[in-house]
Amino acid sequence: MKRQLDLVWSQNGAGGFPWLTGVGWDGHIFDPSMQGRYTPQADVMQLNF
Repeated sequence: MKRQLDLVWSQNGAGGFPWLTGVGWDGHIFDPSMQGRYTPQADVMQLNF
């Protein structure tokens, strides 16, 4: 059975570097800084295993 780990990276971190703002599992993401699943200021990286 495949699983998916979601990592949410914000583009407005300190010094302009992306920083990890949220995590999730199988598409269920918890990120208190996001209004929705995808925003212009954040990228979601999905790792499948």
